[in-house]
Amino acid sequence: MAVTVAYLITFIAVLITVCNPVEARWMRFSQAWLMEHNFHFKCRSDTIPVTFSGAFSAFGDAYALAIPAIVLSKLQMRRREKLGLYAVFALGVR
Repeated sequence: MAVTVAYLITFIAVLITVCNPVEARWMRFSQAWLMEHNFHFKCRSDTIPVTFSGAFSAFGDAYALAIPAIVLSKLQMRRREKLGLYAVFALGVR
């Protein structure tokens, strides 16, 4: 949980600071705002942070699926019941 919160805070901070001034991040798509500010703003590419976010999200999903799988593998139950529980946990991954 702490890792997810730290990731969230870091990712939001990075995305907010991509543009200077900060409001250019979302206002750069407004023609009225662009005219008012004479196109005087700078935005860096957000390709790296967005790619990192996707990779971290995929890792988090795999991790969230692996933990119950490890616990289930050690339980003494019939194979069919284990497979059913694996399926239930797999459906929970976003």
